[in-house]
Amino acid sequence: MVKTLFSFGHGYSAQALAQLLVPRGWRVIGTTRSPEKFGLLRAQGVEPVAFPGGDLSALEQASHLLISAGPGEAGDPVLATLRDR
Repeated sequence: MVKTLFSFGHGYSAQALAQLLVPRGWRVIGTTRSPEKFGLLRAQGVEPVAFPGGDLSALEQASHLLISAGPGEAGDPVLATLRDR
């Protein structure tokens, strides 16, 4: 089984973790609000997903979850999106 990390808010800390995991054979999927960052994430071996608004179906394949997306005025955007899932 391939270990798969799904990272919400794939910023500085998540990128540092991915640098350790990808060479060890992990699949890393990371979200970003900016589609312009897709190329950068791919270059790091990370599969990019837009959030909010992107296809989160890969979340079902995750063995590990990291939530490092910052809260907004309404609170945690990840919990708000996935609350009823």
